[in-house]
Amino acid sequence: MMSRYSVLIMLLSFSTACHGGWFFSTSLSPSPRPSSNPTKKNTLTLLEASKKNNIEEVKRAIDSKVNLDQKGTNGLTALIWASFKNNTEIVQMLLHNGADPNVSGKNGNTALITASQSGRHQIVKLLLQSKANVNATTVNGASSLTFASADGHLEVVRILLDAKANVRQTVSNGYTSLMLASNNGQLEIVHALLGAGALVGAVGNDGKNAIQLARANNHTKIVDLLTDSTMIDASLTAESIEEEITHNEM
Repeated sequence: MMSRYSVLIMLLSFSTACHGGWFFSTSLSPSPRPSSNPTKKNTLTLLEASKKNNIEEVKRAIDSKVNLDQKGTNGLTALIWASFKNNTEIVQMLLHNGADPNVSGKNGNTALITASQSGRHQIVKLLLQSKANVNATTVNGASSLTFASADGHLEVVRILLDAKANVRQTVSNGYTSLMLASNNGQLEIVHALLGAGALVGAVGNDGKNAIQLARANNHTKIVDLLTDSTMIDASLTAESIEEEITHNEM
C-alpha cells in the first residue's frame, strides 16, 4: 500500500511532465527537456575529410580558407591522402584551389609518388598537368617510375615516360626501374623502359644486372627480351664505330 507521500510525488511528477512538455517518466527525475539549440554537428578537418573521401567537408574546408598544404601524421597532406584514396574529384578541387603537388611527407613521398605506387593513372595525369615533379624521390631514392615499374602499373609507367621520367634513377640498393621490373616479372614494363633508353648493363649494389635478376626468378621471356636488346645495342655500337672509322678515312 502506497503512502500519501509517494502518491503526492507521483502526481507532482505527472503534472510537471504534462505542463512542461516532457515525456512521462515513472522515475522521480524526469528526462531532460530537449535543447532548443542542439549541438552543431562536428565538422571534419581538411585532412580528415580527405582521408574519409568526404567531398562536402573538403568543400567546406576550402571555402573557409584553410591551409591546403597543412601536414598531418608523417607529414602527409590532404592532396597526398586524396591521391592515395583515388578520389579524383577531391584531387581536382585541391589542385584548382592552389594545393602544392610537390609537398612531400617525412619520407619524401609526394602526391605523384603515392598515386604512381598505387596505380592511380588518372590522378597521375592530373598531378603532372599541375606541374608535379616527375623525378621527385623519397629519402631512399625511389621515384614515381621506380615504384610503378616494380609494382606493375603499366599505364602509369607509360604516362611517366611521356613526361620524361628518369629511367636511370636508382633506389638505395642501386636498382633501376628496369632492374626492378625485370626482377618482378613485368614483361610489358620492361619493354616500355627499354624503348625509353633504360640500360640493360646497369648493376645494383649487389653486382647484379637486369638479366641476372630476371634469370634468377625464372622470367625467361624477360631474359630473352633483355638479351636480344643487348645484342641489338652491341650491333649498333659496332656499326657506329665502323661508320666513324670510314668517315675519318675519307
